[in-house]
Amino acid sequence: MAPGSSSIEEMIRTTRRGLYINRFWYTRLVHPRDCVITGMNRDGLFMVQNGELAYPVKNLRFNRWKSSRQLPDRYKPP
Repeated sequence: MAPGSSSIEEMIRTTRRGLYINRFWYTRLVHPRDCVITGMNRDGLFMVQNGELAYPVKNLRFNRWKSSRQLPDRYKPP
């Protein structure tokens, strides 16, 4: 995946509803075989509504599982 050319301000302005996460922190691989990751945010989490930062949101913790069905066809595991 290549980096995009949009600025943070442009991404916020074009978002109808979402979260602006300033920094991911404590991101760890929980289960390597199944590619389960966990982590938290830090230093700012805000609700985005109608292209504006609406209000601060309490920090969150996430767990995410990436199935092999979600990987691009060109991906070949090591």
